[in-house]
Amino acid sequence: MDKKKQIFIDRVDDGFNYFNDYRLEELKEDDRYYINAFMLYIEELECQVKLAHKQLKKANEILSS
Repeated sequence: MDKKKQIFIDRVDDGFNYFNDYRLEELKEDDRYYINAFMLYIEELECQVKLAHKQLKKANEILSS
């Protein structure tokens, strides 16, 4: 993975952990709702990317054999 992408992923992960660990408890209910929605969206995107990567890897293995 290129360095720029890794830095971006690390920053998103740091933000996710920051809110997930303790910061959400200090926010208003509306803020918690929307931040949780963003966090769920990020998790879903991560799952989709991992699945797509696995599918591409499998397709490449099939095509190269």
